[in-house]
Amino acid sequence: DPTDVKHYAHKMNADARFSLIRTLEEQRIDPYPESIFTSCYYKLVPDAIEKLEISKQSVGTYDPSMIAPRNLRPCLVIQRREIPASPSRKEERLYTVHVLNRPTLDAEQRIPRGHQHFVVVPRSAIIFSEKTYTSDQHLVNA
Repeated sequence: DPTDVKHYAHKMNADARFSLIRTLEEQRIDPYPESIFTSCYYKLVPDAIEKLEISKQSVGTYDPSMIAPRNLRPCLVIQRREIPASPSRKEERLYTVHVLNRPTLDAEQRIPRGHQHFVVVPRSAIIFSEKTYTSDQHLVNA
C-alpha cells in the first residue's frame, strides 16, 4: 500500500507511484500518511518581497537554480496542470503551490504573517518530507 506509514519520505521520493503529486483537494479523499508533507525548493527574490509588502497575496517566479537544501520549505499543492509534449519538449507537469515558511528560514526569506505567496513549479521542485520526530533518525543508533 503506497500510503503505508512505513513509506518514509525518502522512499516516497524514489517511488514512481508518487511521481504525480496530489493536490490538497485530492488529499482530502486520498491523504498521504500523517507524518508526510510536501516541500518545495523555492527562494524569495527581491521583487516577490516587494509584492508581499504591497498585497496580501503574491505570485513568484521559479528558477531551477533554486534547487538547494537551504531553499527547501513546506508547500501546499493547490493545482496540477499537464503540459502536452511538443516537437521541442517532452510532456511536463506543473504545480501551483502555496509556499510556506519553515522555522529555520533567514528573516529575509520569511513570508510575512497573514500573506500568501504562490508559485508555479515543475515536479522536480517538489519532494516529500517527514514531520519533525516522525522518522527514526532521532533514535539512538538510527
